[in-house]
Amino acid sequence: MEHTKITYILGAGASFNCIPIVKNFSENMDNIANLINNYIKRIEGLVDYPKLEINPETNKNYILFDYLKQLKNTLESHASVDTYARILSIRAESNDLRNLKFALSIYLTILQLLRKTDNRYEVFLSSVLDEKKGDISLPNNVNFISWNYDMQLEKSISEILNYGHHNSHLEILNVFHSPEENLDDKKPYLIKLNGTASFFYHWGNRYDLLEYNFAKSDRNGILELLKYSESIFNNPRVHVPFAFAWESDNKLVLKNRELATEILKETEILVIIGYSFPVFNRKIDRNLLKDSLRLSLRVSAKSRS
Repeated sequence: MEHTKITYILGAGASFNCIPIVKNFSENMDNIANLINNYIKRIEGLVDYPKLEINPETNKNYILFDYLKQLKNTLESHASVDTYARILSIRAESNDLRNLKFALSIYLTILQLLRKTDNRYEVFLSSVLDEKKGDISLPNNVNFISWNYDMQLEKSISEILNYGHHNSHLEILNVFHSPEENLDDKKPYLIKLNGTASFFYHWGNRYDLLEYNFAKSDRNGILELLKYSESIFNNPRVHVPFAFAWESDNKLVLKNRELATEILKETEILVIIGYSFPVFNRKIDRNLLKDSLRLSLRVSAKSRS
């Protein structure tokens, strides 16, 4: 088994204890908006409290709070986030689609700051991580392919490594953050098929990922994100490194899917965790797996605790 090529496919169920499934986003977004508002009111007297703008239309709530509430109401009138995003794309409402991605990134990032990492990642990773002379690594015959926008796997690795620095997970795991990146082939890969719900600054050919989940403690991470939240929507240098499954023009996502296909060609054991091959993804799933001729065993693992 040491040299057997093993690939884990992660779906929404893998992060279920921290991240709600997509159809529950709107209900959960309402709770998060209220938590943010209450959190802001509790820290208003602190020296480093971010001076957030009050929505001029209501003269009452913070802009981020009102935006999440508005998005929650919009999502309730559609079947899912994916469906609403698809409608915006069909209508060619590109700015609204961009704002939707920004709002989802803010929502998912704050959610992961407010909640503990799904502890099943810790249990799983502690069983596969290698430790030799103080160096921690993942076996080089293991790779991960994820349909999830969240950073639960990356965050769990950083926590196990005791947050050596905010990119701790990159010490033992390859994760593409931009299509121009060159990664170390000797390390295992985490392929995010839709990218990551986060933010990055684009400076020429350079991409700097803003990883609030790792760079700060929970409290400081939320403070920093709140400071940025009112300006990132209008900053042309800030982008969100994720796409919906049906978007075919995202260079980062295309590169991830190409690499996932190459990894699956060599895979001998495929372990599926929390993924049900939904309709939106089915065409892509077929393309990813069509050349997996070496596959001898497929295991579907239960994802709930």
